[in-house]
Amino acid sequence: CVGSVFAVAYGLLSKPLPYPAQERLAQLTLRSVRMGMDLGWSAPYFDSVARDAKKLDTVAGYRQKELPLFDRSGRYSGASEAIFAEPELMHLLGASAEVGRLFVPEDAKEGAEPVALVSHSLAAKHFGGTAAALDNKLRAGAQTYRIIGVLPNETAFPATDIGIWLPMGFTQADLAASNAGSFGNLRAVGRLVPGSTFDEASTEMMRLVRADRALGAIADEIELEAKAKPLRHIWIQERESSLTSILAAVLLVFAVTIANACSLFMLRVIARRQEYALLEAVGASRARRVSQI
Repeated sequence: CVGSVFAVAYGLLSKPLPYPAQERLAQLTLRSVRMGMDLGWSAPYFDSVARDAKKLDTVAGYRQKELPLFDRSGRYSGASEAIFAEPELMHLLGASAEVGRLFVPEDAKEGAEPVALVSHSLAAKHFGGTAAALDNKLRAGAQTYRIIGVLPNETAFPATDIGIWLPMGFTQADLAASNAGSFGNLRAVGRLVPGSTFDEASTEMMRLVRADRALGAIADEIELEAKAKPLRHIWIQERESSLTSILAAVLLVFAVTIANACSLFMLRVIARRQEYALLEAVGASRARRVSQI
């Protein structure tokens, strides 16, 4: 039990993430201090603040949503968690397809063919395997998609139950200034340029907020904070101090257990002094006496 708790706490706090340049990957967040709550990005804020930050060499937005699935006859066949993602997200995470390909920028353009990536598990469950899923049709929600690639289950982001990835882009209408206050469920990740820090990226994003009159006015009204945080913050949120305390407590229990075991061992050695003395008296070798210990 103690080992399990240690493994979970270590995995969330310290275990290296399975992404290239993971120490430079950041979760980009918005928070309203006045309302006391985290916000999703609006498209104008994302485009003018996160995408223009020079301390970030790449950024990508994504949304998560559960979609109903239907078979070829139109019957409901279950549901799956889906990620609507900009094509850059897959490259930020160093993803690769088992079969097929990843998204390219053209897949996210308005009017492009509806395409999808699916997980290995979903391909096996709904199509009988990865090869059979490639170029097959998947009806999810109100849209039918052509499957262009299958991802290994290990690629799951930000959760292990993601079965479908769909390309996402922004239209000029999405980026209109009138949508600046439409904070929804858009999330963002980015990668720091080499040599930059999370604090520097956070400071720069706030400077970009102030540089835009419309964005700055909304930010002042709700006391908005834009921050870049280590990517693992997605999973630990505000629980870092609690997890650190748990990890420290587990290490303390482990140390006490080792100390008790050592004390018990030494007490048993002391209790057998006469036995060792007798062995020495009858001519037992040092190796023999040590083997008894």
